[in-house]
Amino acid sequence: MKEVEIIKYLLPYLNIQESTLLPGLKINEDAQALIYGLSIDELKAKYDEYAANAKGAAFELLKSEEFNQQLNRIPFRDEDKIVVIGDNSADEKGGWAQILQDVYNFGTDNEIKVVNRAASGKTSTEILKDLGQTVLAEEPDWVIVSMGTWDAFRPNYASDRPLVSLTDFWENINSITVAIKSLETRNPIIWLSPSLVVESIANDYPFFNGTLSNAEIRAYQEVIRDKDGIIIDPYFTRFGEELAAWQFANDGVHFSTTGNIETVKTLVETLSRFENKKGS
Repeated sequence: MKEVEIIKYLLPYLNIQESTLLPGLKINEDAQALIYGLSIDELKAKYDEYAANAKGAAFELLKSEEFNQQLNRIPFRDEDKIVVIGDNSADEKGGWAQILQDVYNFGTDNEIKVVNRAASGKTSTEILKDLGQTVLAEEPDWVIVSMGTWDAFRPNYASDRPLVSLTDFWENINSITVAIKSLETRNPIIWLSPSLVVESIANDYPFFNGTLSNAEIRAYQEVIRDKDGIIIDPYFTRFGEELAAWQFANDGVHFSTTGNIETVKTLVETLSRFENKKGS
């Protein structure tokens, strides 16, 4: 049962590098396979599968002429480094961060590097604590911040309050903003609104042992909407007015391939409207 759980559910979202108590510790694939109870060949095969899925999604997006035009207007410059930090909405292997890398690789003449330092289940408090290793040490040109959903999580054994209160979330966001702005880059922070969930699925999912409320998550979205920078999908409308299970993985929280594609489309469309003033 353990192997089935890892391969079919956990593995795409397990990020040993970002979840370790020693941020910055490099754990090679041999060690990862041992931790997961897999052979190195099994692990590599799964990683190849996730990469192939992301590439396939990228090619689907690039079939659209409108998307290609938007992609070539986004403000990333040749050789820019983009660091993604956040929680389950960003951490998936082969998810939207990898698809963004692939559409840029195959759809433009420039090269960028997307470094994904997100980890499922992280709150803003944990992300702030690790910011020195995940962002500042990378010295990126751009930072995409995608978090807030798990701040609103209420464990079953302590359901009287969310993991991170709105007040603490607001203070964490301010501290994260100050830290990122200390970088030499003059580019604005890119904020991806906290993602909603399919409550009927997520709150019955045995791995979570707690509840998430979209009404509560929307309060965290309001904090993000108040920030300076580029706000992506501030009201989380990219999946339509009614959330559907097929836009999410089988836990109702992580995104499906369709959800990841819609996220990239929304990112690119929004960024294409931004006037890059870097260096002015």
